[in-house]
Amino acid sequence: MKNEAVSLVNDYSRLTMISQSDVHHKVYDILLKQHGIDVRQRVANERERINAEHYSKKGKRYSESTLKSKVNGIDVMVRDGVLDRFNAILVGLLAAEKDRSLPVAP
Repeated sequence: MKNEAVSLVNDYSRLTMISQSDVHHKVYDILLKQHGIDVRQRVANERERINAEHYSKKGKRYSESTLKSKVNGIDVMVRDGVLDRFNAILVGLLAAEKDRSLPVAP
């Protein structure tokens, strides 16, 4: 499922010529509006929790790049069981974009 999400993001990114991170943000916005799922906040909460645990053990915090490598939106959606919604939204966006980009027959 995770690989499917990555593939869909890549397909949509290529088709629309927008960055992969912008694709993620677009779908995150739709998830929030349609389903009330705030992926960005969930990722931030998870990173904060991991950083606090690390600080309590080691006395120092992780760098931002380390936190980004440890937790991302796809991982959070897999764990929370909402990756299927992410994929469904992307499939819809891809279908709409393909319809828009097809030439009209005379």
